[in-house]
Amino acid sequence: MAADHGGGAAAPLLAFDGFRVGFPRGPAVRGIDLAVGRGEALGIVGESGSGKSVTWLAALGLLGGSARISGRATFDGQDLAAMAPDRLARLRGGRIAMIFQDPMSALNPVKRVGSQVAEVLKLHRGLAGRAARAETRRLFDQVGIPDAARRTELYPHELSGGQNQRVAIAMALAGHPDLLVADEPTTALDVTIQAQILTLLDDLRRDLGMALVLISHDLSVVGELCDRIAVCYAGRIVETAPVAQLLRAPAHPYTQGLIGAAPRFGARALVPIPGQVPEPWNMPPGCAFAPRCLHARADCAAAEPPLVPVGDPGHLSACLLSGGTGAAALREETRHAPA
Repeated sequence: MAADHGGGAAAPLLAFDGFRVGFPRGPAVRGIDLAVGRGEALGIVGESGSGKSVTWLAALGLLGGSARISGRATFDGQDLAAMAPDRLARLRGGRIAMIFQDPMSALNPVKRVGSQVAEVLKLHRGLAGRAARAETRRLFDQVGIPDAARRTELYPHELSGGQNQRVAIAMALAGHPDLLVADEPTTALDVTIQAQILTLLDDLRRDLGMALVLISHDLSVVGELCDRIAVCYAGRIVETAPVAQLLRAPAHPYTQGLIGAAPRFGARALVPIPGQVPEPWNMPPGCAFAPRCLHARADCAAAEPPLVPVGDPGHLSACLLSGGTGAAALREETRHAPA
């Protein structure tokens, strides 16, 4: 039976069921159950090493041969893991597009940016010559690159970081994707440009009706742009809920820790989460977060808690204390934690 993904009653555009990714030194993704609805904006948050990016790279066939993948990742009813490499290549960059953290490493430094977008247009839409050049200029205009006709002839090193990220977004849009995965798309940019890029992604998602997955370590960013948040820790989803519900009443201690560690107006100091994400080859027994959790009990080490409904519809959490009075007590302790 498929897991309850928290993504609504309609058939999802993309769904993970028991999705796992292992490497020779241990598992990086340990059973992801998650769905993305058509036109939905989903934020995925967690510290580095939580398995956020690896999940999507594995689903799209972008990991090396040492990765061992099991479980299911289905897109519009098609099992990505079972798909032939040539079919997956046509889907990737076409109906599913991905924007990476660093545009300078994603773009070819020895090819003009316009020709790189034109390659995508030829591969996924069959456009070439004058039609491809015209569509490239239109895409540059759409993502806010000024003087598009001239800038299509430039190389990546001749553009700023923000403009290169807009080129990367134009490449992602070239295949008319149904799903856009943005992996920390503003990491290398200054704060002002970050805001512009995030606003652009939000506007494009609404205008084009595509689904958006925004991978980030910043709860405030996904809280502004997304409909729903999934919190990832040690290769699993530990909580997922609509944005307002999760930020107002987080049920998992890790989510509460992320919120407590975020800068906020009037706070005298941040409240850090002690310790660090465990290495894949050194997972603790039971709940992976228990060694860092201020509320851990002896039975937390007995078994890994499942992701179960708590509170309002669509709110799931993987913690023994998430249900009923336990969640209320956790929230009350977090609210009165010293600032």
